[in-house]
Amino acid sequence: MSWSFSFMGKPENIVTAIKARVEKETSPASKEELEKAAPPIIDLVSMNVGQHGSMKVEASGHSYKNGETLVQNCSVKIEPLGSEIV
Repeated sequence: MSWSFSFMGKPENIVTAIKARVEKETSPASKEELEKAAPPIIDLVSMNVGQHGSMKVEASGHSYKNGETLVQNCSVKIEPLGSEIV
């Protein structure tokens, strides 16, 4: 299963968008993965509130079975933008 998102904007608006993205996920397996990954991503974005006028957040994750073991991967990139979005 896999999921991904990419948002640009004010940090507080990105937090709202991430929460909405979790709610929109239609695949039960992907939604479960995203529900686990979203809180720490939101924490990272929230740490940047007030420090940058705007930012870009890209995140993706997937999982697969390796024998009896479930392997889960997540990648997150947070990039401050030099301009302020109004």
